[in-house]
Amino acid sequence: TQNNRIIHIRRSGAQNMREHISIIANNCWGAEVYKRYNLPFSTPVIGLYFYPDCFLKLVQNIDVYFKSELTFTKRSNYFEGAVSYPIGVVKDIEVHFLHYENEEEAKEKWTKRCLRINQDRAKVFYKFDDRDGANKAHLDAFLNLNLPNSICFSKYAISHPNHVFIPMEKDAVSVIDGLKLFYVSERFFDLDAWLAGNGVVRR
Repeated sequence: TQNNRIIHIRRSGAQNMREHISIIANNCWGAEVYKRYNLPFSTPVIGLYFYPDCFLKLVQNIDVYFKSELTFTKRSNYFEGAVSYPIGVVKDIEVHFLHYENEEEAKEKWTKRCLRINQDRAKVFYKFDDRDGANKAHLDAFLNLNLPNSICFSKYAISHPNHVFIPMEKDAVSVIDGLKLFYVSERFFDLDAWLAGNGVVRR
């Protein structure tokens, strides 16, 4: 029927938009999008996280950071002591490879996936949230960049078209971790519409 053809065309268009998208997320939320749609990881930001100041630097200049050399350090500027995962350094930002066994694996995957970043900026998506010490000033700074295809989740009631409020317990310091947040966040916005380039459509 005519209606079925229209639905098929819409679904095909949404699938075409999703192919080869590059998601720049501050934690594991983005990886879950790729897994949901069975898409290749067209971003180096998989299995890792950034602290807010570093992430804000990254999203303002992805071309420079993703083309710069990745090195490693044993100490972070954000906390005392050693960690069991590799800590990368790209220029002046730290990359916390939380789900990697060693520096060799982290560098191989980072370098390979940096080459997959889509050069069509209409297919680059940005996601931020209030974890890892991000405060309202960090959230406002991200939202005020007005990056295309951007979304921000937090426990704060912020009036901005790209912000989605996630209700949390009163004593929660932030939203839940990126993996869990992916599934919770779908209750509050239309993921398909966002990936189709239609902005943040709240449920």
